[in-house]
Amino acid sequence: MVFDRFLKSKKLYMLFLLPFLALAIAAIGFYWQPVRPHLSLNEGVIYADFLRNLSAEHSRYTGLGITLAIAYFMFYVNARYKFLPQISTLPATIYILLTTGLVLYQGFSYIQIATLLVAFAFAGLQEAINDIKSNSSIYSFGFLTALAILVYPKSVLLFPWAICVLMFSGRSTLKDISAILLGLITPVFLTCFYYFWTDNLQECIQRFQNSLLAGEFLTHPEGASVIFYGLLILLLLVSLYGIIVFYPISVVNQRRGILSLLSMLCFCSLSFLVIPDIYPDMLYMLFMPLTYIYSQQLINQRIGLLGDIFLFLLFLTGIVFCNANFFTVY
Repeated sequence: MVFDRFLKSKKLYMLFLLPFLALAIAAIGFYWQPVRPHLSLNEGVIYADFLRNLSAEHSRYTGLGITLAIAYFMFYVNARYKFLPQISTLPATIYILLTTGLVLYQGFSYIQIATLLVAFAFAGLQEAINDIKSNSSIYSFGFLTALAILVYPKSVLLFPWAICVLMFSGRSTLKDISAILLGLITPVFLTCFYYFWTDNLQECIQRFQNSLLAGEFLTHPEGASVIFYGLLILLLLVSLYGIIVFYPISVVNQRRGILSLLSMLCFCSLSFLVIPDIYPDMLYMLFMPLTYIYSQQLINQRIGLLGDIFLFLLFLTGIVFCNANFFTVY
């Protein structure tokens, strides 16, 4: 129960401990997985040449740095828009716990930049939920979402998600839909114009297609990854039950925020079925709504012992992931 109260505390000391937590998990990962990372630079339409030349160590350091940035911003989003019942460092802590093992396995990946952009976009969505008089936040939400897709084309299902999520946000008027469509189109137009201006428009289209369609589809999990996904699904089912129980007493903005996270979780999960060669990259993005949902359950949990069990299973999930075998392909 002490462990439960420690992490659920409203004090912000965990923000200073996050880098040390990441290093501790990294140390465990290096002990179990001392091999070089499986570098996976699935470049999209927007890319940086210098990232191709990163060494294995620098790739890991870069990946850990971006992961920490995502975690800190996740804390900021909840602290700013309060769609969880209290200000808490739990989302950032759980995100670090679940993703550090993945960074060790593959180092830096463009999906991390895309995930950071989606975190910024989600902040714009929460701003739109809280301020129904302005459409600038909806435009920003669409713009950043499209930018994330251009950086990592395999996240293309974010496009229909960005439109569908407006139904859960209370912003579904014709003016709102026009704002998000304009936001989604703008970065695509600017990118295509740049390629056209440099006489490489065909390359733009080809790069997007190659990045989206390259690779094999997933089959079934093997080894420790079966335990990993079993634990994730078990904790998700417990969290969904908690959301249903506390849903009637939540304020409207909190309900809309959680529903937008659930819809994002559904579209990210669907990506594993319809997009080839997306595993394990997409886990960076999948874990973002998942950690908020887990945090919601932990904050609402009033029985300290159950909270400790939930946290223990989360830590076990993170440790198992450091040694998990990844999906095989056909």
